[in-house]
Amino acid sequence: MGSQSGRHKVTGSSVLVVFCVAALQQATAETHCAWDTHMSESQESGMNTRRVIDISVTIQTGLPVWEKPGGLGAHRELVERQDQGGIAFVSKLTMVVHTGTHFDAPSHFLQEAFDSGRGIEAIQLSIMNGPAVVVDIPHNTNITGALLKTLPIPPGAERVLFKTSSSARRLMYQTAFESNYTALTEDGADWVVAAGIKFVGIDYMSIATYEQLAPAHQSLMRAVRPPPVLHIMHFIQCHKKAGKTEER
Repeated sequence: MGSQSGRHKVTGSSVLVVFCVAALQQATAETHCAWDTHMSESQESGMNTRRVIDISVTIQTGLPVWEKPGGLGAHRELVERQDQGGIAFVSKLTMVVHTGTHFDAPSHFLQEAFDSGRGIEAIQLSIMNGPAVVVDIPHNTNITGALLKTLPIPPGAERVLFKTSSSARRLMYQTAFESNYTALTEDGADWVVAAGIKFVGIDYMSIATYEQLAPAHQSLMRAVRPPPVLHIMHFIQCHKKAGKTEER
């Protein structure tokens, strides 16, 4: 585990920082065709030209934390130091497992999943990597089922990342928690499940609205039956450059 002057990224069985292998473009039918063409050319040439795009946020003291006005705060302690007689430098991290970019375990909102031991280890790593559709959500609206029907999400899309007004408002860079973020409503979550999407991501702390937190999460997670088929990712970075949307 590495760190740089208090700014560090964490990987492990509980706090999960993700690197998506994808070429992420605007949500059009051409996205998948372009990806297929790119992959065919890559295979024919014998060269792997796919890019690894890091869409995780850096864990630092000012990172916002759920319902906490002061952010993450001090979270790293050196418990062993060479300059104090230790054999190495060893850090101890103290934070909740939903800090920064992370996936939700099926057991997060489902009692039955908790009782059966379906934790973060139930997540399929293969679903986390691959082409994704990035969808711009209109400002001043949550992600409802009615809205999703109007958005250019190609049939058969497996991974969908929502770029919302939370990015424009730079909420992930503000220390204080903001409950008025954009996310899925319960009927929006129902639409995602019905569409057969296996992976959803969003650019703030929760895939579900603050007002419908439990029911929207539960709608998504009840689709996660062994083997898991729908994964939920929070706190991704969204950028838009040169006429296409990318995740970094």
